[in-house]
Amino acid sequence: MIGCQRVAKIMGIGAHESELLEISAVYHDIGFVESYLNHELVGTTIAAQSLSRFGFSDYDIERVSGMIMATRLPQSPQNVLEEILADADLDVLGRPDFFSRNACLWQELANFGNEIPLKQWYEGQLAFLEGHTYFTSVAKKLRDATKQQNILALEAKLLVLG
Repeated sequence: MIGCQRVAKIMGIGAHESELLEISAVYHDIGFVESYLNHELVGTTIAAQSLSRFGFSDYDIERVSGMIMATRLPQSPQNVLEEILADADLDVLGRPDFFSRNACLWQELANFGNEIPLKQWYEGQLAFLEGHTYFTSVAKKLRDATKQQNILALEAKLLVLG
């Protein structure tokens, strides 16, 4: 994963905003402990409860919630911090380990009763990658080339599967 802190540093994000970004990264998938569907919404509730106990302001809690919700598909970040977290959340699309991580996601869905034939899975993944755009210039620079390689590899896999 492109570290949120790495991107924040490259982009000149201040210390407090970087802290909120890091907190959002930690909490963004915590909602899975209660719900597979709508886990981002559950995560915002968990984060808000936790952060209020640590003395974070309502404004900072709203910002963290916004960042968490920005990872919900389809992603729609409203500010630069949300863009950074959204990019980090889908960082794997442009990484060399895309296929090993993707196989884990395919298995995870099967474990939750959503078994998808491999050809159909690859078709969906190809459409997703082709429709995806990183928001920040940093993510584009670091991940777009490998994402394009992953798209080509998906196309090749689909040719083999016929």
